[in-house]
Amino acid sequence: MFRHAISPLSLILIFLLISAGLACVSRDSAASNNGERLESFIAEYVAFRRGAEDDGPKAAEEWARRAEDFRSWEKRLEAIPRQGLTLDQDIDYRLILSDLRTETARIERERAWGKDPGLYLPQEGFDSPLKAENFSPEEKSRRLGEALAGIISRLEFGRANLKHPPVIFLDRAIKKAGEAAAFLRSDVAVRIEKTLGPSAGLGGDLENAASALEEYARFLDTVLRPQAVEQPGIGKDLYDYYLQETYLMNEDTESLLKKGEAYFAETL
Repeated sequence: MFRHAISPLSLILIFLLISAGLACVSRDSAASNNGERLESFIAEYVAFRRGAEDDGPKAAEEWARRAEDFRSWEKRLEAIPRQGLTLDQDIDYRLILSDLRTETARIERERAWGKDPGLYLPQEGFDSPLKAENFSPEEKSRRLGEALAGIISRLEFGRANLKHPPVIFLDRAIKKAGEAAAFLRSDVAVRIEKTLGPSAGLGGDLENAASALEEYARFLDTVLRPQAVEQPGIGKDLYDYYLQETYLMNEDTESLLKKGEAYFAETL
């Protein structure tokens, strides 16, 4: 009666085709959502990293909490499937994962915050308020006063955190601490006089910071030197980890050494 009736087999085939199409749409939608989730994650992570760079030295327990922060971010990233990410997004994914694992290793395994006295010395640009054209003299004075107080705070963290620094790091930090104290008393003092005048009231802050740097150098030389170690290396296991996680190389120390020796032999 129905000459063009659809056979049961045809109905099954049609159903399967429709289901496959819907599944493709669903997968495409999920893949697109993965990309959107990654872009949102990247925006949040960039803001986090900027904050992490700005807050400077901290106590040992705070470093431990920072490592946990990085682990939490790593778990959030790994919860985003890589299916459907564009090539650029997949590269971003791998680079961020590398950054997270590297930072955790530097805190927990390399522990530079407990070994390198130079980390607690004034950072370049701490006197930048003097150069800022958009600050009033009062604002320049306030910000520079905070920066000078921050120098003393950094050094106190160093005293609390440092254990068994390598000799080469110790000697370098002692030299730089003396240079920084002299820089404060000469260059910075002269620029304060020229920029803000004698009424700025920063002379005491300047001298306190310079004296703290000299005291820090004495602490390094008298208290920490007996604890110092000769070898500043991070060890083979951690070096291999950095090769693979930080530099994304399918190499370890042995394979890299063999390649280096082979390349060197080719140049002879």
